[in-house]
Formats: sequence, structure tokens, C-alpha cells
Amino acid sequence: MSKIPTDIERSLGMNISRICPFNIAKNNSENHCAHYVSHIMGYELPGATCKNATWADKQKPAKGATIRVNDLFGAVPVTGPLANKPAALTECLIELYLMLMHGIDSPLVSQTNPNIKTFHDLRQI
Repeated sequence: MSKIPTDIERSLGMNISRICPFNIAKNNSENHCAHYVSHIMGYELPGATCKNATWADKQKPAKGATIRVNDLFGAVPVTGPLANKPAALTECLIELYLMLMHGIDSPLVSQTNPNIKTFHDLRQI
């Protein structure tokens, strides 16, 4: 059974502020890559979440979502090159690395990466 929401296409092209009820979603200068994935997939992992950004947000009843790529990928139990993906693994997260721009090693190997706000900002390409 797929863990990917069947209505995922409805969110394509949507601003994160239409998906997330918290104040951080209003800041278009922030990178919302992991934030978007976490809301769509329902990930609220230990670490920074959109709900914990402000005291007012903490008071809201809505569920938060993980906002940092390193928190999201640090929780992934199996990582590696897509070419080495086991056949039994039918769904996975694929992270685009702009390593040439940032000169950093692949988190798929180390499972750590700096919290760079524009790490996945495709507008920089």
C-alpha cells in the first residue's frame, strides 16, 4: 500500500502558506522543501517544526511538520545512491543536491548537512 497521499497533485504549484497554518509559511525567503514534504507526508520528527517557530504558533491546535532537511534525512533508515535502491523498496524520497554551488558532501552518505536556507532553491540555478 502506498504511503504517498492520493491527492498530492492538488498541492503542486501551491504556496506553502496554503498548506501550512503557521507563521513560518508566510516567509517566502525561507526554503520550504523539507517543510512541504513533511506536511504532505505527515512527518513531525524531533527537531525544528513549523509549529515551534513562535509562541503563538505553539498555541494552535494544528499539527506541525518538520522544516529542516537534515532532520528529515537524519530519520531516514536507508540511504544511498538511487541506482543501489533495493527492488523491494517501491517508494523513496529523492533529494536534489546543488553540491557544485555549495561545495558540500552528499548527505546520502553522511546523513548530515548544514541547514542552508537556499539548499534546494531551484531559483538559484
